[in-house]
Amino acid sequence: MKKYLLLLLLPCYIFAQNKIDTTPKVFGNIITWYQSDLQASQWQFVIKEARLGIKGNINEYFAYNLQNDFARSITKSDKAGDIDTLDQSLADAAVILNPISNLNFTMGQFMIPFGIENQKPASDQEFLNKSLIYKNISTGLRDIGVMGTYTTDLNIGLPMDFRLGFFNGNGQDKTETDKRTNVVFRYSVTPAKAFSLTGSAYSGTLSKNKVSILAGGVEYTINNIKFTSEVAKRTTTDSVGTFDGTAYYIDALYNLEISGSMITYLVPGIRFDYLEPKSTKASDEFSRLTTGLTLQFAKMHAAQFRINYEYFIYKDKSTNKLLHPSQLMFCMIAKF
Repeated sequence: MKKYLLLLLLPCYIFAQNKIDTTPKVFGNIITWYQSDLQASQWQFVIKEARLGIKGNINEYFAYNLQNDFARSITKSDKAGDIDTLDQSLADAAVILNPISNLNFTMGQFMIPFGIENQKPASDQEFLNKSLIYKNISTGLRDIGVMGTYTTDLNIGLPMDFRLGFFNGNGQDKTETDKRTNVVFRYSVTPAKAFSLTGSAYSGTLSKNKVSILAGGVEYTINNIKFTSEVAKRTTTDSVGTFDGTAYYIDALYNLEISGSMITYLVPGIRFDYLEPKSTKASDEFSRLTTGLTLQFAKMHAAQFRINYEYFIYKDKSTNKLLHPSQLMFCMIAKF
């Protein structure tokens, strides 16, 4: 009798073991800073991000992620011009299907799988402004589409991540207009705990131009010093012809843990990045040197005070330096 009773209770036990937490989790961040244009002697306070989101599991197969950025809201007027409405900027709206172990599919609006820096939220970025790769070579990489992700270690302890996505190509909060689908592929491999390699490829239509982008990157950590470097090349074909754009960066950060203080980590950093916007245009290249200091007041990235200084170097000395002025920035970040 006991054997039969155990057999009857076994499915219930297995179900209980596989049961996952379906409680929605609220998250978000606030990024606010002061920036000073040292060329024009101007300054301003900026709310860079004010994000609030909710994510969770429906069951063991389905999950969701919804996030809004209130700092990117746009004020509009009606046709009469006397009524304002506030349209919120949708950052992420995605549904995730997990059919089997190590494989999932994401559909909706989210960051496309490209590069290293593009996969990190702004609160986790090493510096306040993104590198010149993501400012000029591969902009607009949050999009609407579908992505498949497969992870494996080949049973030899070699973690690998493969992602393939298909997207509209029109960017964030924009509907499809050209009826074409853009394709992106990203892989990463981690041969050692402190060392990883990443490669990405993007092909499709952006702003009515045919575009292909290739990028590669490396991350390496040794003795609390983290090095990151990426290089990217963008080939664009427009109504005039075909041209290339190239950019790269290398940065280094030192994580100094502090005990017995309200400051938990002190993180100095330095970055050098370079951009050649258009290969068919002579002497348009420039580079940027960024130095920074981050004070962490809780666990990493949760509560921060940052100071960044940017200095631009132009190949053509006659370039108007007001196009890319040197800046001094102070920032406070709260992530929850």
